[in-house]
Amino acid sequence: MSLDEKTIGEILLGAELARVENEIGRLTNHCVIRDHLNFTIGILKRDITNSGLGLETVLEIVIDESEMLIEFAVEFLLDDRSKKLEKELAAVEDPNNIDEDVVVEGLCFGFALQYAIRYHFLKAGKIAHLTDFLKKSRIPHPQKFARKLQEIYVSVKR
Repeated sequence: MSLDEKTIGEILLGAELARVENEIGRLTNHCVIRDHLNFTIGILKRDITNSGLGLETVLEIVIDESEMLIEFAVEFLLDDRSKKLEKELAAVEDPNNIDEDVVVEGLCFGFALQYAIRYHFLKAGKIAHLTDFLKKSRIPHPQKFARKLQEIYVSVKR
């Protein structure tokens, strides 16, 4: 499966990805925003390339391990540790833009592919690869973020 814009677009608009993302949205009380297709394709292409995984591998995780992926994503989105970490990361990105009353209104479609990449590295015990992926994705404090993801993964696996 090639990592081209057309293929990624077809996956983003496909039923399998929508099923997983809609379930995560339902369980976390978030809507899934299905706008800005070209922008989202660009982000996902970069993330999949940075992960070193193939598009087919990432999609297989979404389909074949959907229940665990849903559980992991829901735990991450609802976990207080994640909310605190997101606030810390937002402060690093723009220290003047910290608002206690900010409400996330939705999740941009394609997020399950990003969660699948993180899930893959956690399941394989490849924390160094996860940290490297987070660095390449320009996530502030990638080691700290990787540890939080690992804590959440371990709590889901119990």
